[in-house]
Parts: sequence; structure tokens; C-alpha cells
Amino acid sequence: MCSSIRKQTKIMKVVNSVLLTGIFALGAAAGTLSPCGTSGMTVVRANDGSRYVIYVFREGPDVAFQFPGTGLSFPDGLDARKMLNIDGVVFESIFVKRPDFMKTTEIVGDIELLKKHKDHEVAFIKSTTSPLTKFVEHGPRERPAGNGQPSFTFYLWQMVNPQDLKGTSQYFLTTVSAGEVVVLSAIVPDPSKESVAMDAFQSYAASFQHILRKEQCPADPKK
Repeated sequence: MCSSIRKQTKIMKVVNSVLLTGIFALGAAAGTLSPCGTSGMTVVRANDGSRYVIYVFREGPDVAFQFPGTGLSFPDGLDARKMLNIDGVVFESIFVKRPDFMKTTEIVGDIELLKKHKDHEVAFIKSTTSPLTKFVEHGPRERPAGNGQPSFTFYLWQMVNPQDLKGTSQYFLTTVSAGEVVVLSAIVPDPSKESVAMDAFQSYAASFQHILRKEQCPADPKK
């Protein structure tokens, strides 16, 4: 197992180490849903300039998370597909409603729900002409509740080309938020870029937050 993949096992050990003071200081009471907006996203630069805080809006609790780095671009802008480019790795944030991948209403735990979503996505990918047909599981990690936030289970898996294991692959980091599956995917062009994806996933899982009150929304977004 390469060192960049081993780093993923440390995701949940840094839950509180990268939170921005003030921006993510949440109260215990839930506020109005979608306090910032119902679609699109925006970004603000952390005070030290080494991280970005990404706000993603939906019809439900808005979410925010941090990405490391000093250079970040948005291939489709901030109002279309929620795509971000960091050092040649393209990330996309997607909200998936349960009926889109699961037709029954049975009650299941978060990891079971994430695996059912994975099964649906893997089957879909294999039905296309994509060369990424081999599934690789990297496993779940749980972040306990705290700081006014619920617990979150993060599940990392990957699709690779079995004919070109050193070529492009796609990672999927998923979690359950307000009944929806939140997907952060990363298209990694070659193994030299895996550390970029792993650093972003680590920061994402440690800082992922529900934004529940208007005063927590970005006052001065910088694009």
C-alpha cells in the first residue's frame, strides 16, 4: 500500500486540528435550512492563506469544508457543476438523494446506505464505456459528534483501469448528510497526484460541517 493511501487512515485523527476559529464555531441548536442559498457554491480564503473554505449550498443544511493549497480554480464557475481543480486534480461535490439509488424505504445505517450508493455507482460506471472498471475499497472512517455537529461516517473507494494501474483513476469519498449522500470525487491523472487527493480528503473529512445559521454564511466571498 502506497504512503498516500496509508495517510487516509489518519483522516479521523485530525478532526479538530484544522478548524478555523470563529467560522465553524457552531451552537447546539439547528437553525433555518439553507441559510446561505439553495444552489451553487462559494469560497473564502483562510486568514493564513494556506487553505480555502468552500461553502456548498442546497435545499437543506448548507455545508462547508476546507481544502489545502494556495491555488484553486473552478472549471465550471461557481453556479454550475460544483467542480474544483487543485494542482491538476479535479474534484466534484454532489448531493445524491436516496431515491436516486435505492428504491426501498428500509431503515439502514449510514455505512450500509453508503455501500448501497457505491453499488449503484459502480454498476453505472461499468455500464458505460469508461475504462475504470475495477473497484478498490479503502474503507470507512467515523468522525464522532462534537462542536454542535452530528457524527459523520466517511467512506472512501476508487475505480481504476485494470489495464493501466498507473494511469487515471477516480476516487469517491462519501458521507451521509441530512438523509442525502454527499459525494466528493477526485479524478487523479496519475499516481504522482495521489498525495494531492489524499491531503484534500483528509482536510475535507476533518472540517466537514453543516451551516445552520445565517451568520455563519460567508459575508465577503472571494472568487
